[in-house]
Amino acid sequence: MSHDLTPLGVVLFSIASAISGELINWILVYRTSSYRALKENLSRHAKKLEEAKSSGSGSKNIKKLEARLDTWKTEASARVAGINMRTGLITVAVVMLSFRLVSQLFGDAPAATLPFHPPPFLQKLTHRGLTDADPRQCSAMFIFILCQGSIKVLVTKLLALGPGREWVIIKPNTLMGLSDKK
Repeated sequence: MSHDLTPLGVVLFSIASAISGELINWILVYRTSSYRALKENLSRHAKKLEEAKSSGSGSKNIKKLEARLDTWKTEASARVAGINMRTGLITVAVVMLSFRLVSQLFGDAPAATLPFHPPPFLQKLTHRGLTDADPRQCSAMFIFILCQGSIKVLVTKLLALGPGREWVIIKPNTLMGLSDKK
């Protein structure tokens, strides 16, 4: 690959990595019946609460509905924490594999030249895997790291994968199924 096209190749590889990671998440998590049931249950509960609030059918009914929703949220938060853990582990595995592939595909040749001297605390990151003494040279790994986070978020939003905004009302308060209530 030409020195001029290496950064573009790294960005395209980052896009492919993000798409493949989301595809694996979709196959192993988002397509499952338990995830779909949880999502449908969530939207149903949210609609009931919204209808009760908009109809103004008495504060007693709204309080009962909110109490039921609160009970359901605590039960659902453990399931959401499990889903988040699964997707997190899949994402970590895909990113680790991608790091390895970036090193193998793009090697130890400089991918680009920075227009400035990076600060000393960034030189290890920008110069990672390079044998050249010029600190302005940056590796493909540096470009990949810069792209990976933002591209993954964009791919997730564009493909409409993941939990979405409706999960905001759950806000899991558990870590691995352990409640943080005292």
